[in-house]
Amino acid sequence: LAVLAKSGAGKSYAVGVLLEELAELNIPIVIIDPHGEYNSIKNANKHPDDEKYFASYGISPKAYRNQVREFAVNTTINMDAEQLRLAIPQNPSTLIDSLPFKITNTQKGLLYNALDELKKMKSKYKFSDVVAELEFAESASKWNLITGLRNLANTNLFGFEPTAVDAIVKQNQLTIINLKGAPPDMQQMVAQALASRLFEMRKTNQIPPFFLVIEEAHNFCPERGFGEAQSSKIIRTIASEGRKFGLGIAIISQRSARVDKSVLSQTGSQIILQITNPNDLKAVSHSFEGVSSETEDEVKNLPIGKALVIGAADYPLFVDVRTRKSQ
Repeated sequence: LAVLAKSGAGKSYAVGVLLEELAELNIPIVIIDPHGEYNSIKNANKHPDDEKYFASYGISPKAYRNQVREFAVNTTINMDAEQLRLAIPQNPSTLIDSLPFKITNTQKGLLYNALDELKKMKSKYKFSDVVAELEFAESASKWNLITGLRNLANTNLFGFEPTAVDAIVKQNQLTIINLKGAPPDMQQMVAQALASRLFEMRKTNQIPPFFLVIEEAHNFCPERGFGEAQSSKIIRTIASEGRKFGLGIAIISQRSARVDKSVLSQTGSQIILQITNPNDLKAVSHSFEGVSSETEDEVKNLPIGKALVIGAADYPLFVDVRTRKSQ
């Protein structure tokens, strides 16, 4: 699924409605939430302006607190959340993927040699162990690696007792990964590490089928002209292969032109709210079938609360987004 709209057009509200419906079906959901905007689903909608719409949609206010579990990178800011912990990578490829920069072949050789030596002495290693081993290397290329590893250690996110995967993906649970307060490179690192781990566990059927929601997706899987995020590779893989393993993905963005086109083109359904930026409109019409120039004009003029749905039927549908049950 892709949910695309300009800022303020109601995309997060529409996603909130979808999350309520998925929660009613007890489907496991994991949300990568960069701004901490989805935890309001814990509370019932008490907004006086919404009361008049409840009856027409056949709904009533509802809090989803009992179904929500929230983890955060920064629990000082997000005090209601549990601390998220990631596993210290224990093989070269996952360690390389965790580094906040691309490494050269020389650096790759240094890292493999260091890990080979460590495995002779330890069954598990910490970042500091890898740093200590790299310091013996004579190549000047080691210093970038050492800095990157120290930065990973300083996040205090990694440990030998990571957050259990079955605590994150669970039947009848909506899990929010709240990244509010974390810098962009740390957000991408968390998304990469978590998505990779969950995908591997899902492929081996160690966790139930689930739905992964990625808000502000242009930051986590940008179009190649706008740079490469650490999380780009795994999101591209999940978008193309996840469905066969029972892992659905939702890409949410206010800048469709900046989202990786190979990811967008893999989404089977799209919910498009008002978009006025010409580049974003062009990206939508090029990525999805059924968006004509006439449809583009209608998308530009959609009022808040209206959306264009593509893929759910044989032709595009203009629909109402119902009032939220939750706050």
